[in-house]
Order: sequence, then structure tokens, then C-alpha cells
Amino acid sequence: MLRSLVHIWMAIFLTAPLFGQHLQRCGTIKYQDDISSSSIFSTTSAWNRGVLGFELVIHVVQMPNQDPISDQQILNQIEVLNAAFMGEQLSQSTIPAAFASSIDIPNFSFCLATQDPDGQPTTGIIRKETEVIHIAATDNIKSSFTGGSDAWDPSRYVNIWIGDTGGLFIGRATFPGAVPEENQGIIMDVNYFGGAADLIGKAPYNLGKTLVHELGHFFGLEHTWGSSLTDCSMDDGIADTPSTASTYLNTCLNEAYTCGSMDMTGNFMTYSNDACLAYFTKGQIALMRLVILQYRPELISTCVGQDIQGADLKTQVKAADLSGWLVQFESANAMDDIQYVLYNLGGQSIVSGSTEANEQVFLPMSNAPRGIYILAVVQGAEKQALKLFR
Repeated sequence: MLRSLVHIWMAIFLTAPLFGQHLQRCGTIKYQDDISSSSIFSTTSAWNRGVLGFELVIHVVQMPNQDPISDQQILNQIEVLNAAFMGEQLSQSTIPAAFASSIDIPNFSFCLATQDPDGQPTTGIIRKETEVIHIAATDNIKSSFTGGSDAWDPSRYVNIWIGDTGGLFIGRATFPGAVPEENQGIIMDVNYFGGAADLIGKAPYNLGKTLVHELGHFFGLEHTWGSSLTDCSMDDGIADTPSTASTYLNTCLNEAYTCGSMDMTGNFMTYSNDACLAYFTKGQIALMRLVILQYRPELISTCVGQDIQGADLKTQVKAADLSGWLVQFESANAMDDIQYVLYNLGGQSIVSGSTEANEQVFLPMSNAPRGIYILAVVQGAEKQALKLFR
């Protein structure tokens, strides 16, 4: 169970670049904020299993003499994100037996934006030249007024800025609800953005997993050690991530112990080497999804859409009006019933039920207020989620 009050933290960065110091893996530091959880969000609920999509806007801000980040490099980084958040790296070799029952797949999908805020076609990649040295070391990169690139609507897009941090940090994220909208997003150092083919010679951060870690912060997760590395009682507030007293920076350990128990050295929210980072826990996933509902619901995007085609299951909204939605479930799997739950943004179940494959279901909404709703659909191993508007 998640705590009823979970502390999460935002990034505050007020210092000048500390050139010559050891490279800092994550520049996200703490600022207290509260997110109230609910018993509705059990780690086994349908809401915690459906696939959620998110559109990215990549702001590449570089000086004219710097080697450019290629489109392929950006696509390689997105491939790393999808592999991590869709569980493609999970196997018996990456999950310690002690944590097998705690680890799960977030089922988050990421893609480049295809329409800009005005509805015009876009590649989702913005390139800006700047004359500001080490512009990514501060939030100057987030504003055209200070030589950077302005955020696109942060309620609709995940803004990611790439630039030179002067070697101060690799990545830094903002926590939800903790900074002005125009500053929400993630900064990545230009030298550590991409996939394995782009990061040769950048070990131990050479597989592109720093951005996975920073997106964990963006969706509300703390480091596994919480607010203190010396006090084992100050953890991340999530029951299935054991208390730990080490960052595991520059290490790749299969088994390690602090605070009287085995640590999750392969959890994405540690500082372990990229080669060792492999998983999130059910509690972390439940918290990220709760944060999305409470703080970032409109981010759920057309990466998922209103018509979803899975391996066997296709979910399609056939008709919609103020009285409700008519939803068609088509599936090649006739063995398993289809479970569905319609949630409002407060996490309350509005309509739920079960049906056979290749059936239509009407979701009545006559007495429901206008707004955004999430339809979670599960059949066997397939999991889907649709964002619906009323």
C-alpha cells in the first residue's frame, strides 16, 4: 500500500556551473509537496495495467560550433524509453528472485508530437541556435528570452530540453505541480542523450537510461533512498522499495544490503550504472499513474488514441454523445473475457464490467460531468487505456 501522504520533490537549481567537479548523474533535488493517494489505486487495479501514451517535444539548443544532435539520435533515445517503460528489458536475469513479486511494467508509450499547439503538422523536434555558453546548466534553456526554447503547452506535451550543462549534471527533472508551467519538463546534457550507438565512450551512463530515471521524477518518484542517505527511516514512501542508504553511484551490483535488507540496485530510481538499471516496482507504477491522474491527465496522448490496435485486441469508440459512449471490443482471443473500467480524473470508477470478445458495450454518462475520462481495458496479457472527452 502507498502511504496516504507521499512526499515528492521538485528540482531547484540556483548555483552556477561547478566546472571541474565530478559529473553529477541526476540534478533533481528535493522540495516537499503532497499527493493524496486512494485505496482505489491498488497496484492490481485495471487502471494500473492499461497502456498510456505521451507525446514528446524535443528542444535541441546548441551553439553553432557544437556537434548537432541528429534525428536518429533522438529516435534512438525514444526507443530506449519505450523499451524501459514497456518492460522489454525484463527477464529472469534482470529481476532478483527476492523482488520477483514486486516488479512490474509501467506500460507507458512515448512518441514525438505530430501536431504543434496550433494543430499544424510537426516533427516534434525544435532546433535553436544559442550564443549562451552552458545554457542547459540553468533554466535559461527553457526560455527564448534567455537564449533557449520556449516550452510547448506542458499540459499536452512532455518538454525535453537538450543542451550543454558544462558537465554539471546529466539530467534534471521537475516534479509535478511544483514549478510554473513554462518550466515543467526535463533537461538533458547533450553528451548523454541517445541510445547505445550514440553514447560510445560514455560509460557507465552509455545506454540512455538517465532519461528513464528523470521521467520517473517527472511522474512523481523520489530516489529509492528518499530524503536521507543516513536515516533508514526516511525512504521514498513506497512500501515495495526497500529502505536503502546508498545511491549505488558508479556501481553495478547484483546483490547489496543496507538498512537491514537487500537493496534494489537495479531500480531505475537509483544511480546504478546503466547496464544494471532494469525495473520499476508495482508501488512506483501505482504512484506514477496516480500523479498522472491528479497532475498531468491531459498528457495522455494520441500515442494511445481513441482507437487502439493490439496484438489480438482492438478497442474502438464507435459513437459518443452526452448520454455516453458506445465501445466496440474486437479480439482474436475468444478464450478470455474483456474487463473494462471507466475512471474519472479523481480516480473513481464510473462504469465497470466484463464482456466477451467481439461485443459492443454502452458506457452511460448522462449524469456525469463534462471532462476527461480514462477507459482501462484488459484481456489476458493485453492492456490498453483510452483518453475520452465528454
